[in-house]
Amino acid sequence: MDWVVLTAALVGLGLAVMGVVSKGVQSQAQAVETQITSQGIPTTFAEFALMRPFSYTPHDQALFDMFHSDLSTLSDEELDQMNAYQNWLFSDALRDAEERGLVLDESDLQPSEDLFGSLDTIYHERGRVRDAEDQSYDAAVVSGASDALGGGHYVDPSLFGQTLTLN
Repeated sequence: MDWVVLTAALVGLGLAVMGVVSKGVQSQAQAVETQITSQGIPTTFAEFALMRPFSYTPHDQALFDMFHSDLSTLSDEELDQMNAYQNWLFSDALRDAEERGLVLDESDLQPSEDLFGSLDTIYHERGRVRDAEDQSYDAAVVSGASDALGGGHYVDPSLFGQTLTLN
């Protein structure tokens, strides 16, 4: 008889524990289901890039803020054209330095890094990804955007004699 009572007590205790634990497990299962169903699955690199947190630490906060403030006023088309132009200008400057045998140290590149960091930040704020390779730009659009931003900070006006498409 003792075995029967002991077995019944253990079964009752097991059922009680299962009842308590199952409510917690059910709650956790619902939380996991909610998270999984609300989280999209990226199907392109751009979607994946926008899912990750983005931050940039400027070398010169005031310069970064100026770039960000100015460039944020551009339309998407103007921003794309300015980005392509800045990609080309930076690439051209690096080629020129290499051809002249100049050695650039990290401090020489910091203003450009802050410019590209501000572009990356603006694109991310707009739910877009900056194309760091595109160097095809319409000089008239870039010139107009530069004029709207106050001129020479962003362009070399002597390059705007024609619309350039560079690869």
